[in-house]
Amino acid sequence: MKTYSHSITNPRDHFNKDRFSINNEWFVVCDGVSSAGEKGAQAAQIAIDSVNNTKLSTLKTKADLKQFLAAISKEIGEIEGATTFTSVFFKNQKGILLHTGDSECYILNKNNEFTELTTPFTIRYAQYLLGKVEKHTVKTGYLSNHLSECLNGEEINPQILTFDLSEIKAILLCSDGANNVPESEMKSIILTAKNPAKAIAERAEELGSRDDITCLVIVL
Repeated sequence: MKTYSHSITNPRDHFNKDRFSINNEWFVVCDGVSSAGEKGAQAAQIAIDSVNNTKLSTLKTKADLKQFLAAISKEIGEIEGATTFTSVFFKNQKGILLHTGDSECYILNKNNEFTELTTPFTIRYAQYLLGKVEKHTVKTGYLSNHLSECLNGEEINPQILTFDLSEIKAILLCSDGANNVPESEMKSIILTAKNPAKAIAERAEELGSRDDITCLVIVL
């Protein structure tokens, strides 16, 4: 297994509110909510610190995972911060996704099929589910960056998904600062680049992203 990471600070306020962690077989990206300012960055760091201080062996069930995130959310709420949380960890030959907010996770399988696993917790996505907007506008249209759920002290119902690692070639975790890169380009970069995390982040910047950009790539 090889891991790659890269983060680029946004050009608007030159203050990176993204945080990430590679902790043995637990990989996390947190995007501190910009509207919370410095408290967004603090929130992301609280989440990362909680991951680094938690043993995976204590997280045995979906209820454990929800309780783990709820405790982090409560702590973040006390400082009036907010952050996304997208992580994958490995256990018993399985990958387990734990996600809230609008950061993203993709998998590349052995047939070179590239698929997003994450559901965006955004107002725009909620509108799509109601049939009010087209799917292709979910990540770019009005309210696409307005979160319907994240770690901010409020009640959460995170996405938890298990997948078979034996079929996976690579996993990408990224903040939404990279969501302007077409999936076809992400796939090509992962298959060809010497450092795919850096290449995807730099491509997002090249395409005009004005957000912090953080990418992790795990090649299995």
